[in-house]
Amino acid sequence: MAVIEAIASAYLEATATSVVFTGIPQTYEHLQLRVSARDDGAGSDYSEVTLRFGPVGGSIDTGNNYYSKVMYAHNTTIGAEAQPVADRLRCTFIAAPNDDAAQFGGGVIDIMDYRNTNKNTSAIWHGGNALAPTYPWIEFGGGLWDATGAIDQISVAGYAHGSLLRGSEFTLYGLNSS
Repeated sequence: MAVIEAIASAYLEATATSVVFTGIPQTYEHLQLRVSARDDGAGSDYSEVTLRFGPVGGSIDTGNNYYSKVMYAHNTTIGAEAQPVADRLRCTFIAAPNDDAAQFGGGVIDIMDYRNTNKNTSAIWHGGNALAPTYPWIEFGGGLWDATGAIDQISVAGYAHGSLLRGSEFTLYGLNSS
């Protein structure tokens, strides 16, 4: 039987540039992050939540050590892209200022084998947003952190559009097979 336990939650009472989970226990097989968010970037129809990782005893890695690939569908368009080497994983599924003010995008990010120091950490995600109801966006993606440190910190932020807005929620879970 699979076991899922909440490790930590963050509900933003005010705008913030990021949310950081620290001291992540090394007792789970995998991690899962559930997101409901929007940002304040001007003139944007969609936005991205991004992840950075930090190893035990280290700091959040801001180097160009992250790789992402996505498949998406919006309105009547489908596509895929390999995002260039970057300083964070890019997961596109949060609402932006051009969306209805009450609208938040949501998604689930699985971070596999986060404490295994013999391989790079990989993540997979899916999510979506109605984008001002006539422009729905759905995305599936994956990526990796090109490092082998056991993760005990995760930074969640917007990408280039702005800060995370009040009402955004983030919950980190630990998963075990039994």
